[in-house]
Amino acid sequence: MHPTEFGNVELDRLEAAETADESTEIVVKTWELAKARNRFVWPLLASSLAIYFGLLIIVLSSPDAMSQSLYGEVNVGLAAVGAQLLVTVVAFWAYCTWAAAKFDARATSLRLNAQRANRGGQHV
Repeated sequence: MHPTEFGNVELDRLEAAETADESTEIVVKTWELAKARNRFVWPLLASSLAIYFGLLIIVLSSPDAMSQSLYGEVNVGLAAVGAQLLVTVVAFWAYCTWAAAKFDARATSLRLNAQRANRGGQHV
């Protein structure tokens, strides 16, 4: 083996080890990002579903109460539907606001690092 060939083999080995370290770091950061997302999303989902099923149980358990007028043509059932729509919009708004402030920049950075590491492991 020619000395320059040995140097190339050693350089390739070092680059592969460096890429493996970067890959491990990217995987760890991906899991951390997923955990951060889950800490926000699961409580939001649980509370939204609790409100939804709570209103559904109230509607099904007391249909007579749903027809009671609150104000003019607006009855309790219509107010319950409006409340569910409001909960949906607030949950959507909360997630979008949180994602824009805390998640999107980290996810974009992680994606760019992964793409850079992937390109670095290839011989051009």
